[in-house]
Amino acid sequence: MKKVKILHVENSCWDIYKFRTPMLEQMKEMGMEVILVAPLDEYFGRIDTALYDGYIETNTLKAQRISPLADLRYLLELKKILLREKPDLALFYTIKPSIYGGFASQWTGTTAIAFLTGLGYTFYNGKFLRRLVTWMSKKAFRRLEKVVVLNKDDRQKLIETGVCGPEKLFILPSEGIDTIHFNPMPKTNNSDKFIFLFIGRLIAAKGIRELIAATKVLKSEGLNFECWIVGDFNYANPSVISQKELNTWIAEKYIRYLGPTDDVRQFIRNADVIVLPSHFYEGKPRVLQEAMAMAKPIITTFTPGCREMVIHGENGLLVPPGDAMALSEAMRYMMELPKEAIENMGINGLKLVESNYSEIICKSIFKTIILHSLNTNEKKIEDKLSKVGTTEIM
Repeated sequence: MKKVKILHVENSCWDIYKFRTPMLEQMKEMGMEVILVAPLDEYFGRIDTALYDGYIETNTLKAQRISPLADLRYLLELKKILLREKPDLALFYTIKPSIYGGFASQWTGTTAIAFLTGLGYTFYNGKFLRRLVTWMSKKAFRRLEKVVVLNKDDRQKLIETGVCGPEKLFILPSEGIDTIHFNPMPKTNNSDKFIFLFIGRLIAAKGIRELIAATKVLKSEGLNFECWIVGDFNYANPSVISQKELNTWIAEKYIRYLGPTDDVRQFIRNADVIVLPSHFYEGKPRVLQEAMAMAKPIITTFTPGCREMVIHGENGLLVPPGDAMALSEAMRYMMELPKEAIENMGINGLKLVESNYSEIICKSIFKTIILHSLNTNEKKIEDKLSKVGTTEIM
């Protein structure tokens, strides 16, 4: 019996490598044939070959650029791929693949799901672009089996804007944190300084300028701490921090810049508190989940996605986005806490990850979404699954 064929469509191999391993593992455990579809980048070679059966390179996607001609080419490319591959189910991740994949799946009669891992700035702000994306999403998503988001705010926004009805929307609490890989580790740094750690792209939307302003306030008070920055530039983003600005911060000793890394654990283990003062409308920030899994308290903002990560005062602190003074007060508060209180906050965060965001929990929910979507349209799909050892429809 032929395996159930899944087309997994992304805007980069980096996203697949960084975030989707639990989902790919789950589909392979279900005995499915998985075909990856994404632009080729340097992370393709890092994806475990046991997690997929084939790869199709897309050449036309401009993920962070508005280009009607390129978008039309991408739409036609996806349509061609769907017609040729004839998958039992297509999974479209992030906003552009989801919108153009939604149209392509309508035209080809393909059963499909959109996974919106964060609605981003355009759904919550702006004028023309927000209206355009909302209108296109309404049209593109109307025949999708399901639309999956990572937080309650994004779900509510899609309902309020009329993009989707509640019956089609599902929340996946996380894409899954490996709590064996990310676990509490003893510090290897013997410094007596209190360490704040920021991990993320060096863009203004992540609140990095507010972090520098807050650090400047605290440095002027003579407090014994350091602010570490780990991350890379994203030159395609209009709010990218310039190299000159970063060099100024380093020269004035507001931060220690540690560059990009493929293993954040070495930095998280030596930090006291992880800070993400994002203005950005996150899906569910992975770096905060990783920090919590390593029993570190967090400071983040009230923005959608971020605020779901914190029970204020229990596993961290919430501050208004864009408010450097409130951020400095939260950082000062953390430095003044007894060591035991900091440790207890970290333990509370670890418990939240284990009960809500672990790979085991999230893979189970993902499996339910996939099986329901397959079963909705074709009874023969259930028959196929039973032949490869998966018979339950949860």
